[in-house]
Amino acid sequence: MNTGFRVLLKFYLVAGAAALAALLWSPSALATATLSCTANGLSCTATGDSSACYKAKITCPDSQTPSCSAGNGCGFASSPTKISGNQWYCNGSQNGPMTGDYSFKITCKAPVATPTPTPTPTPTPTLPPSNCQYTIGACNSSCKKTVDVTVPQANGGTCQYYDGQQLTCSPTESSTDACLPPSNCQYTIGACNSSCKKIVDVTVPQANGGTCQYTDGQQLTCSATESATDACLPPSNCQYTIGACNSSCKKTVDVTVPQANGGTCSYSDGQQLTCSPTESSTDACLPPTNCTYTTSPCDASCKKTVN
Repeated sequence: MNTGFRVLLKFYLVAGAAALAALLWSPSALATATLSCTANGLSCTATGDSSACYKAKITCPDSQTPSCSAGNGCGFASSPTKISGNQWYCNGSQNGPMTGDYSFKITCKAPVATPTPTPTPTPTPTLPPSNCQYTIGACNSSCKKTVDVTVPQANGGTCQYYDGQQLTCSPTESSTDACLPPSNCQYTIGACNSSCKKIVDVTVPQANGGTCQYTDGQQLTCSATESATDACLPPSNCQYTIGACNSSCKKTVDVTVPQANGGTCSYSDGQQLTCSPTESSTDACLPPTNCTYTTSPCDASCKKTVN
């Protein structure tokens, strides 16, 4: 090949490459993101530019990013390159001689939405138990003091008292009689008198709900061991015997020991008792018997005879 032809060929190659570059960077290329690798069968090595034979350019909307891809015999290894603003381009290269239409393209991709994580619910805080707070008032005239619960118990806490509860004061908290403890009476019992009685003398009465076994001046009966007078002896009934039945069908009571000290006696001394029929065979002891009789019929004189 002569030198003139080589110069002319080189001229056409350079001119064709310049024309192709102008086409790829023209405004129309911004609207078309897919460009053909075909260039009259020209290969990358033929242009002497092995880094990038073709360039495809695109403008991506906000929030979208470009993606480069190739089809058929077009190949490239570049990533999207930013020009300015939202304009990007991809470098493409031809693999081997061209035998048909080959293409590579740059596309805009919407960002993959990141799923909103489900918020972890905030656990309800567990509050510790708290006991109530209270004050206790002063002791009143009834020997009572009142509880005032200022802060109730919560969350399972406890309270020793309830609001308004009435507590009994101790004797040291008040000098009123209502606060004094119960006291029983104090007393003495006199000696046994001739009537077998002894008298109670209450020296200190009961107070504040206390008790007293006796009343002042109460008369108590002495026991038999407290006095030798007959009045102090216990009641005793009489003792007696009953004699045999006599011919008059009588038997006599003999009181051997009279009753005493309020005792009783069923009989009086010498009392005559009637014997029963079984105690004597004398006629006097037999029970009364009536006669038996018959009457004859009435005669002519209008009389009848008793037999």
